[in-house]
Amino acid sequence: ILSRARLTTSLLPQGGPVVLALLDDSTQNWRRVFVDSFRRTFEFSPADVASLVFNSTESGLELAIFVTHDEDFINNMNLLVPFLEAEFELTGEIRFIGGGRFHWQGDDWQPSQFFLPDGSYDQVGPMKQWNSQEPVGHQSIIQLEATDGTLSREAFEEMVAETLSKMNIETTPQDFPDLGDGCVLAGIWPAGSLTVLYDGRSHISINLFTFDQDPQFAKQFSDTLSVATGDVALSVILYDEMPRGFGRVVNWSRDIGNRETPAWALSLFQES
Repeated sequence: ILSRARLTTSLLPQGGPVVLALLDDSTQNWRRVFVDSFRRTFEFSPADVASLVFNSTESGLELAIFVTHDEDFINNMNLLVPFLEAEFELTGEIRFIGGGRFHWQGDDWQPSQFFLPDGSYDQVGPMKQWNSQEPVGHQSIIQLEATDGTLSREAFEEMVAETLSKMNIETTPQDFPDLGDGCVLAGIWPAGSLTVLYDGRSHISINLFTFDQDPQFAKQFSDTLSVATGDVALSVILYDEMPRGFGRVVNWSRDIGNRETPAWALSLFQES
């Protein structure tokens, strides 16, 4: 593949380093990691990696690519796949693309052009919603899976009680034990509420609400619960958080601030 002149001259940049590696089985994943290490070393964009997977009727292989100084990297990858398909009678796809970090422009940077809505979209309704929303709390939905070992229902209840104590949450959760092999614990206190579900095997779901809109509280609760399991290892498989309130709330208080007119609504006042 690499010996084809058209590939190296037309589809890969000539101004910076190019790193390529072929993988034909799962034992060679270290090659993909090696190629991606260049992206982390160069750190800032343009420094891109891609994983291209090709299959034939008999076998398959992966081409890992690192390129820097290529401002048209994605388009070039889209051209490279059909090029290699035609050259080698393969079926290919782009499995992964990753880029470097964007350069920080500085606090005093000003864009050369700022695009405001041109009237194609009605901003009156969104502006009313922006002003009507009143966030009052923080809700987190966290799902954990036991990756090593299981917990009895009694051990799970003790684990939750220990977590509440360490977090200084003063509530005695009500136990709903007659729900299959697991249980549901629900508690409420002046600063929030909590529902924890355990399926009796490996899955734990946490629904945590607090009036304090501190996102770190839910993470601390999840981490403390994971530590309380002892030898049973837990991994987070879902972490979702959202503001709660009234007035069709979709933003946090920290995002709304003092309710300055958002950039997307400035045209409303310019036209008036």
